[in-house]
Amino acid sequence: MQNETKEKKIKGTMVIDVVKTIRGFKDQPWEQYLSEDARRLLSEQILPSVWYQYGPVIECIWAVYKLLGKSSPEVAKLWGKSNGRRLFETVYKNLAAEKDTVSALEKLELISSRAFSKGFSIESIKVDDKHYLVRLLDRDPQSEVICYLFQGWIEAIIEMTGGKNCRTVIKEKHWSGSANTVIEAKWE
Repeated sequence: MQNETKEKKIKGTMVIDVVKTIRGFKDQPWEQYLSEDARRLLSEQILPSVWYQYGPVIECIWAVYKLLGKSSPEVAKLWGKSNGRRLFETVYKNLAAEKDTVSALEKLELISSRAFSKGFSIESIKVDDKHYLVRLLDRDPQSEVICYLFQGWIEAIIEMTGGKNCRTVIKEKHWSGSANTVIEAKWE
């Protein structure tokens, strides 16, 4: 598991929000949740095009999840949805430019492993025209919170491309013993 963590990297575009969030809530006991490496990350200027080590970034994400989100998967999903909207309206606007939800989900699969992170993979599985399973191919229990964020990104993409009444549910969880995490997405 340690090698898996060292190989993973997160793109600066994904790191900016979490660092800004922590910096904006100075009254929280961040030091209780963050290692020296994570605290050092907070002092850096985060550049969108730079790849950052997974360990310090995931510590920051977990700290926000626990302190501000009160360890709520629903709050993390909403944070992911908000973050996704911002990213898909600006930096990755080509992802949701067309009003084609299926194409956007397929692009998300490709972009997530090349532009968002290194060391993570996802695959989209069509069940029906407006029913997909998104499988996150990862075994690291620390990535649990990333799955909630990703769930929000999926909802943002679906809504931004014209999907109505979107519902996502995590059907399988790698941190609870499943081989991978599977997010079911349905829309009208």
